Amino acid sequence: FSAGGHLVMMLGVMDKADGLEGSGGHADQSSKVNAVVAFFGPTELGADDIPARSVGLVNDFLDSTEEDNPAVRKTASPITYVDKSDAPLLIFQGTNDGSTEWLQGVEFYNALRFHKKPVIFLSYEGEGHGFTRYDNQYDVQVRMKQFYDHHLKGAPAADWIANGIPSIKKKTPTGAAAQPVQLIGPG
Repeated sequence: FSAGGHLVMMLGVMDKADGLEGSGGHADQSSKVNAVVAFFGPTELGADDIPARSVGLVNDFLDSTEEDNPAVRKTASPITYVDKSDAPLLIFQGTNDGSTEWLQGVEFYNALRFHKKPVIFLSYEGEGHGFTRYDNQYDVQVRMKQFYDHHLKGAPAADWIANGIPSIKKKTPTGAAAQPVQLIGPG
């Protein structure tokens, strides 16, 4: 989620030639992954649409402000590395996320589609930075398993992977499923 979403998107779009492979003792092993599922990850750390409550976190993470060093923001942004060699991605994003701008996910999706990469962007109406509705939590667990089973185990693509799912056809929760789940701790 969030920082983790950012990290897995970086792994999904970067190659050794991008120069950030590192030297953590396993130089013979690539950091390249075969499939990525990302929740709420920022994709362009130098964008003007970083929510106010996240600006300080981004500055601390990059040890600089946008004005001090815009190049480091570009280097740390997944959208910088989008090309034809990227891993398949499944991106989950709430439309009411106060920490990661929803439109960054849309722009990242569009950039990947431009390069003809297998990417799915699932948007959850009214959800914030973490899904609180039980039906949405269940939905992402099922879809994540189906996505990984298809891309990592060779299982047939679920219908929503092969044909998409228009947001207008997503079920509207009713009854107990429509009630927010109580989060424990900071959310």
